[in-house]
Amino acid sequence: MASFATVTPANISISPVRLTFDGVDLGGVEGDVTVSIEQSNSEIKVAQYGDSLIDLVNKGTVIKVKARLLEVSAAQIKRLFPASLLGSNGNYFATNVGTKLSAFAKQLVIHPLDRADADKTKDIVLFKAVSMSPAEIPYGPETITGFEIEFIALPDFSVGSQARFAFIGDPAVGLISASAAAAVAGSNTGNGTVGSVSVSNTATRSETITLLCIDEGANAGEFKVTGGDGRVLGIATVGVQFTADDNCIIFTIADGATDFIEGDSFTIATTAANYI
Repeated sequence: MASFATVTPANISISPVRLTFDGVDLGGVEGDVTVSIEQSNSEIKVAQYGDSLIDLVNKGTVIKVKARLLEVSAAQIKRLFPASLLGSNGNYFATNVGTKLSAFAKQLVIHPLDRADADKTKDIVLFKAVSMSPAEIPYGPETITGFEIEFIALPDFSVGSQARFAFIGDPAVGLISASAAAAVAGSNTGNGTVGSVSVSNTATRSETITLLCIDEGANAGEFKVTGGDGRVLGIATVGVQFTADDNCIIFTIADGATDFIEGDSFTIATTAANYI
């Protein structure tokens, strides 16, 4: 018997969008507005496996938005090109060498027009966006005057040390930070506990992390820590704060009155943040 895919038509849309930058509608757009999320990685290879990839290590994420805006005005240029200076008779461009564009970063909102204004469930929000691409403004008898613009998301540190870049959905619902449930002990001999658990809004995944005792000792011990997909996150030592290799979790295993033995375990369920 043939198998079938699960398709939810409500999740599929064809729609133009409205671009709002710093609360101002940027007006008419020609063609598509493109959002790109580029994750760069470093490759891990070992000689024994030749050119086969063993793993990938994330080096960072770059989020960009490209559009061709059709409403050219002095105010629009000033808004989108912070190096330009607005004079009494229009704009002129200054070099402003050394100026950090983060000082001009504003919120960029992409809203699909097949949704009511109040329906922001499909919105994409760049918390701190700056324009960084050169613009070409064509003129001609059959050409609509306009210019292409590219925005890039800079990190927003207002939420703490774990910066945010973008949000998909309705911000009014609230940004949901990454979280971790209390550690659950297995059928352990040792009666120590796991505490001081913290997670990362940028690195934590929705998964169950396992801590397995692999080396026992008096008032001591070591636990192998693995993620839900089996990746090894490091070795945790009893009484010493542990930080996962990918920074997805931090915790400390405390010794109890009865020492841990090999095979003792804990699990910690973590939930990812709902923003990039």
